[in-house]
Amino acid sequence: MRINGSRPQLSTWFWLLAIPFSMIAAGLVQQNSVQTTLPLTLFRIVTMWYVLVIPGMTLVKLLQLRQTHIEWMLAIVISICVNMLMTELMIYLHAYFPKVVLALVLIINLLAWLALLWITFRRGRHDDTAQ
Repeated sequence: MRINGSRPQLSTWFWLLAIPFSMIAAGLVQQNSVQTTLPLTLFRIVTMWYVLVIPGMTLVKLLQLRQTHIEWMLAIVISICVNMLMTELMIYLHAYFPKVVLALVLIINLLAWLALLWITFRRGRHDDTAQ
């Protein structure tokens, strides 16, 4: 059941756009980090935003929670856990390369974002409360 009918809320639209833009920004910042053409502050802000929020928020938005503070807490905790699990997996495999870890987290985020996109628009078309 949705509060405002069959249309997704403004928060959902924001995250549907913010997640892919954040993924692209994190990938570009990491690729350009060797050349140091970006200010260090911008590099840190984009990296911390992506590492601490985006992996978890992508998965939390699939839960369709109504409390924003719970979404944020879960997003940060899940982000830390996903990043830590990916890093530990790479260390145990003796193949720790930060760019590989970032690529794997980006792939996980992309798959979760595609699922979120599909669920959001499918729920909008087939919502029983809209009739």
